[in-house]
Amino acid sequence: MKLIRRERLGEQLFELLRRNILSGQIPVGRRLVQGEFAAETGVSRLPVRDALKRLRPRISSRVMNSAATP
Repeated sequence: MKLIRRERLGEQLFELLRRNILSGQIPVGRRLVQGEFAAETGVSRLPVRDALKRLRPRISSRVMNSAATP
């Protein structure tokens, strides 16, 4: 039997947020509220919180690096 890899919900939310921020759909500096994003995506706050915690250092460094570029 072939195993199927299942992504966790947090991983899917992380990728969704990352893509939306990097593409500009979510503007840099916009405050992301866990409850609002959870309601928009139809999930509970816990996986949203986990995705945001994981995303924060990655996006912050990208924003800082792009701001420093002339």
